Amino acid sequence: MTRMMAIVERDLRKFFRSPTLMLVSMVMPLVQLVILGNAFGGKIHNARVGVVDYDHGEQAVRVREMFDSVAANIKTFTAVNCNDERQAREDVRTGKLDAALIIPAQYSRRVLAGDSPKLGLVVDNSDQFMSSSLEAEMQSLADALNTPTVQPKVVQQIVLEIVELYPYVEYMKYLLAGSIALAMYVSVMIGGGMLYIDDKARGVHEGFLVTPITRLELVMGLNLAGAIKAVLSGVSLTVIGSLLAGLGGDFSSRAGAAASAVDCGRFDCV
Repeated sequence: MTRMMAIVERDLRKFFRSPTLMLVSMVMPLVQLVILGNAFGGKIHNARVGVVDYDHGEQAVRVREMFDSVAANIKTFTAVNCNDERQAREDVRTGKLDAALIIPAQYSRRVLAGDSPKLGLVVDNSDQFMSSSLEAEMQSLADALNTPTVQPKVVQQIVLEIVELYPYVEYMKYLLAGSIALAMYVSVMIGGGMLYIDDKARGVHEGFLVTPITRLELVMGLNLAGAIKAVLSGVSLTVIGSLLAGLGGDFSSRAGAAASAVDCGRFDCV
């Protein structure tokens, strides 16, 4: 056992004295996590949406309150006050704003009169992901505005409420487990396989075999050293990747809340 641990110590010392190998074994999984995690899926956060209010009535205030609710909770977008529609369009075109909502004059009056009120949304459709996400969010707000304040006592239509058993997982969080496994594999491949080939070329292994170290101890020592490198790389990428992916305590709490809602059968409380 002592001779095998000497092989482990020697292999680890050689690995830690090569910062280039350590860096390469960690950079590739992190690059994959950041690039692929942000390239596929995900939700937008803190998009800038300009609001041009030509009405300033009660219903326009209701729209602004819903905007503030989104900004305070899911943080899909934040509202930016704009005074001129033309300037808001130009800001969307130049990228200063991600979208612009136009509340026309007489909007509150038309809402109270039931005269087909309209809201205008200016989006930059060159970014399909951003524009489609904002359009879907604005459509959900419009549906909420169309919902009557006082619900009728008689059910007029059947509504299916869906309770998701598990919360939404962003693609970067979904990819994190694979990146950790890749970091462990690359660490063993580069920090173990490359060093093994280098020792083989230098004749170091032949020098080991003329010592009292047996072949089994040599193989087990190299394997144990590779396992230690893999564990260290996995732990390091778990910590760094969790910070990049934004994992927090609310992830498990939301899953527990959804599960408890299903257990108690109270669908309207979700």
